[in-house]
Amino acid sequence: MTDRLQVAITRSLPGFQLDMQLDLPAEGVTAIYGPSGSGKTSLLRAIAGLDPVAGEINYRGKTWLDSHRSRPISVPCHQRHIGYVFQESSLLSHLDVAGNIAFARRRCPRRLPADEEVRILTLLGIEPLLTKPVAVLSGGERQRVAIARALISNPSLLLMDEPLAALDDTRRRDILALLKQVKAHTRVPMLYVSHNNAEVAYLADQLVLVDNGQVTASGALADTLVDHLLAEPMVVLTGEVAALHEKWQMAEVRLVSGQSAAAVASVAENTRLWLPASNVSPGDAVRLQILARDVSISLSPAKDSSIQNILPACIEKISQNSNCIMVTLRVNGQAMLAQLSLRALSRLPLTEGLNCWVQVKSVALI
Repeated sequence: MTDRLQVAITRSLPGFQLDMQLDLPAEGVTAIYGPSGSGKTSLLRAIAGLDPVAGEINYRGKTWLDSHRSRPISVPCHQRHIGYVFQESSLLSHLDVAGNIAFARRRCPRRLPADEEVRILTLLGIEPLLTKPVAVLSGGERQRVAIARALISNPSLLLMDEPLAALDDTRRRDILALLKQVKAHTRVPMLYVSHNNAEVAYLADQLVLVDNGQVTASGALADTLVDHLLAEPMVVLTGEVAALHEKWQMAEVRLVSGQSAAAVASVAENTRLWLPASNVSPGDAVRLQILARDVSISLSPAKDSSIQNILPACIEKISQNSNCIMVTLRVNGQAMLAQLSLRALSRLPLTEGLNCWVQVKSVALI
């Protein structure tokens, strides 16, 4: 398959060894997740051609790097047609916003159609900013301009290195919502570096875990979250908004069957979650983030509990993680995690394969 990003690189630095192998689909958003100093930025800079590395990098059938050949190949950064958004916006301070956009346009080997440029500027809310000097822009405005500039350059791949790290929570949420729209409307593959769980859950289709200069796990987001626990264990479920209830200001969400990727309509009537309504409509496909510590297990459905989200489940795996128990369950084919204490496990006869009920104390619509 040629529609992929394939990376096998090494680099030795004082006190640090980069040694990474990746094979990713060249579509959607791939989150690169790991602690500070783990090699996330080094990976992006190598893919962009900004730092020298040994090995091979191939993208959509084209070789960007191959240091093993008798005549090594190393395609220069500007010929890889990559858009790069840094943690700091890195705008050209001597130009206004329009000048920064024009700079990207001049560097574009394959200029976007005019209507596509307008759509990007409108989507990111750039048009009212065009005449403003960079110096007067807020942090959120700078990042929006940086993202627009990268997209106007018509990249084959967009690299984003913790683009929201310097923003406050309000601006971070605003930019995340815009990035979700960018993902839906532009179809440009993204590599998104972050160590923020919420950003990963909100945007990513694929997840790559990085630590100490190496890739420790890689795969589809939902599977990787279950098989390789983050610092805050969680799952991301997919569902469909069944109804909005104005009386309670809540949305009723049916969990999509995990047995088939196309089974949006294949749902069980008793696998529904209630959560506060937030800018959704009936029929919308949604993602739900559930932390393992917000899930408990019961052997029978509670009839007199204030917890509203009680779903049938089957225990798939029980494992001890540090000083707690992590239980992997299946709910309508989708994986869910429950974090229990050792004492809780001693009081319940839980076994793999057991049918039970999960009680979800908190659900976040993402």
